[in-house]
Amino acid sequence: IDNDKFLGELIEYKARCKEAEEKGETPPALSNYIGQCFLKIAERFSNHHYFIGYSYKDEMISDAVENCVMVVRNFDPEISKNPFAYFTQITYFAFRRRIIRERKQQEIKYKIIEDIDIAAVVDSDDEEMMRYLAENVRKQVDNDEKVSYTINSRKKPRKAKPSLFD
Repeated sequence: IDNDKFLGELIEYKARCKEAEEKGETPPALSNYIGQCFLKIAERFSNHHYFIGYSYKDEMISDAVENCVMVVRNFDPEISKNPFAYFTQITYFAFRRRIIRERKQQEIKYKIIEDIDIAAVVDSDDEEMMRYLAENVRKQVDNDEKVSYTINSRKKPRKAKPSLFD
């Protein structure tokens, strides 16, 4: 991405938005170059080692591009001359929000699987088979929870803030 060209396109877009606003019209569409920049930023950022292993990369990219389009008018070239960094930060936080949403959904699925009655789902008279299935499902849930725990345990613990009353 050519940061100077990207900046020029954004300045031109903001000028067209201002003209449309003065005339009482709807804001103009983004140029193809700006859209391509958003997509390139999101696609390349999805290959960063923090995000490489997720199966829902397409959703992360879509969220990032959508967020960039939503806040494109908030970019102020007088404050920053680096739109690449600005939209990369937006992409990063969009990815984080998607990961949090997906983890919540995953936890819900695990709770449902934990509470499910295998006998009600599988139509079998073989009691040993039922126990085997239930045990394997629970092992899988336990294993996934351990993986989730190890991923979350890598975070550094926050320092306790001093209280006013200490």
